[in-house]
Amino acid sequence: MEDETSRTPNVSGSAPLTESLDSTPEVEQHSVTVKRKAIEPRSAAWPHYDKLIEDEINKAKCKHCGKVLLADATKNRTSGLNKHLKTCHKNPNKVNTSNSKYKQSNLNFPLEGEMGDGAIWTFDQEVLRSL
Repeated sequence: MEDETSRTPNVSGSAPLTESLDSTPEVEQHSVTVKRKAIEPRSAAWPHYDKLIEDEINKAKCKHCGKVLLADATKNRTSGLNKHLKTCHKNPNKVNTSNSKYKQSNLNFPLEGEMGDGAIWTFDQEVLRSL
């Protein structure tokens, strides 16, 4: 009587083959760990930061002002780094928003007795009808 599994001779130098009762061959695999090549950072924010690892937490330090921000690849990503670049006061590459149409303009009030562009006036219907 035959065993439940029978071994075939290893002729080609490969892993030994085993056959079970359902006669499907199984190959014994040897696990080999291969390290992946490090991926270059693709975000435009990284040239403005130095990478740090503190207490096993990935962080980034701003080259302009020295502020340390979280920069974990799976949690924080680079959105916080990009937001900081827009508001960093020492960033020489920051877009100047002083001429932006969304910025609040200055109000100039005339001094007492002067009439200017921002002068206070009263509405008079009779004066308008006479024009």
